[in-house]
Amino acid sequence: MKMLLKRFWLMAAAATAAAQVNLPPVVGPRGAVNEFSRLPAPSAVSPGGHLRLTGLNLGPGGGFQAASYPLPLEVGSPPTQVLINNRPAPILTASPEAIVCQVPWETPAGAAVAVVRRGEQTSRLVRFNVRPIVPALRSESQNGFGAVAGISGSALHAAATGLGMTEPRPSTGMPAVEGAKPLPPVQLFADGVPVEAEAAASAEIPGEYVLKGALPDGIEPGDMVQLVVQANLANPLALGASRRRSEERRVGKECRSRWSPYH
Repeated sequence: MKMLLKRFWLMAAAATAAAQVNLPPVVGPRGAVNEFSRLPAPSAVSPGGHLRLTGLNLGPGGGFQAASYPLPLEVGSPPTQVLINNRPAPILTASPEAIVCQVPWETPAGAAVAVVRRGEQTSRLVRFNVRPIVPALRSESQNGFGAVAGISGSALHAAATGLGMTEPRPSTGMPAVEGAKPLPPVQLFADGVPVEAEAAASAEIPGEYVLKGALPDGIEPGDMVQLVVQANLANPLALGASRRRSEERRVGKECRSRWSPYH
């Protein structure tokens, strides 16, 4: 009896897997958004930026996370592709529910369409907008709102996309060369106060930028952080509790040092 039950469950699992393979990929009607800002569709993404597609039966069941470069143009079996304006897009991550890909740097500004092709089946197209500059900051929650990621005390080490073309020019699917910087001027503010920060293209993740600097004195948790590139505003985020914890540790350390009997 146990053998029969085991055989039944194996056959059921095989049938389920086969059914998933035969189902076409489905992208939600509003399932194309900027991976960093997550603003509702119709979303805007810049050339080189990260597009997030959500739906059903999109990527491989075991998932995929890029670990080498250039980024692949297809993943899994049957092979999964993302086509943006009929051009294959490099894939950063993929699962049955979501795919994050890089919008090719060659993509012209304007209305764009994306489809997911899995084996011989293709999803319906989904629309989004491509603009030359679409600044967006990564949040701690990775859902586009809340606290900005990359703050420790007064130290800033944040990730962004959509800051524009760099010099040297980037290649689709590849990280930037060391020292590449965005050509447009990048401004960062905390509670309306300018932040001294340097922006550079990431030498590790294609299409990302790194903002490094120090927050001004007097900035508190909950204060807004705003990234601006040529009058284009990024998703508004706030300083999180991590800054408070870091400041508390610093003040506590200073107090302990001040009252040490060895002074």
